[in-house]
Amino acid sequence: AQKMYGNKWTEIAKVVSG
Repeated sequence: AQKMYGNKWTEIAKVVSG
């Protein structure tokens, strides 16, 4: 479950940072 969350979090962080 952590891996899935991390993936989603990474994508969100990229969008927020972008």
